[in-house]
Amino acid sequence: MRNTLKWFAISFSLLILFGCTTTNFLKLEPQTHFTYPDSTITRLGRVHGQASRSSFLLFGDSFDIDSQLKIDAINNALSKKPGAELIINPAYFLSITNYPLGAKMV
Repeated sequence: MRNTLKWFAISFSLLILFGCTTTNFLKLEPQTHFTYPDSTITRLGRVHGQASRSSFLLFGDSFDIDSQLKIDAINNALSKKPGAELIINPAYFLSITNYPLGAKMV
């Protein structure tokens, strides 16, 4: 009995520590912010931004990118290039890591 309980505790601990991650492509947009037709745009190079959120007892289909998560990812990307004000042709991806007792969305 004690040995079975020990193996159950070890198995349960491993399930909590390891999760399964899925990444989905969400959408492309022409730009992140409005620009006036006579704006001068200077290419600063590629950027990558990331934002994350964790939730308890929510899995898979219940997640969608919300406006605050999107704004956080855009601001994170813009902060990596001094002088950057907008991103042209951003691609949005959503990664969800499911754990038995919660999920982390990136």
